[in-house]
Amino acid sequence: MLARHPSSRRAALQPLVDNSISKTINVPETCSFSEFQRIYDLAYDKGLKGCTTFRPNPVTGMVLTEEAAGTKAPHCCVLEREPD
Repeated sequence: MLARHPSSRRAALQPLVDNSISKTINVPETCSFSEFQRIYDLAYDKGLKGCTTFRPNPVTGMVLTEEAAGTKAPHCCVLEREPD
């Protein structure tokens, strides 16, 4: 079962604002369709105007990945950095 996403705080504030409140919910790749559907059902039941999820897959990849131990990322302002 997925951990409950933090929709209660957004649901409490949603009636007081005209726009939707955005918070992406990261779900594991192993998330079943019924668990995925439950996220949207819960958001709808709480009266949220929008719900965004991210599930890693071979096409989009992952938001965060672990680097190998001892790997140091280049500083943002050095020449070795990848070009933008």
